[in-house]
Amino acid sequence: MENSEKRSDEAATAVLADIKRAETEILDLYMQHCRGPVGYQHFYLFGIARRALAQSVAFRQMIAQRNSLVGSLLIRMQLDKGAIAESW
Repeated sequence: MENSEKRSDEAATAVLADIKRAETEILDLYMQHCRGPVGYQHFYLFGIARRALAQSVAFRQMIAQRNSLVGSLLIRMQLDKGAIAESW
């Protein structure tokens, strides 16, 4: 049992590292597009980045707290949002 728990912790640590990397990439991408005069598109990009980062932070907190129920709901919400956006 202890060995599977260790693997689970290692997998969670790897997931957290990937999420942190994705957050950094989102912020870098946002900074690349927000140079120069600010227009409506910047506010739209800000909203996208803010929502993605908020969900990412919430998911990381659920992993740290080992709350898989809420974590899975956050994933489902993100997947549903992507399906809705794709259907437009």
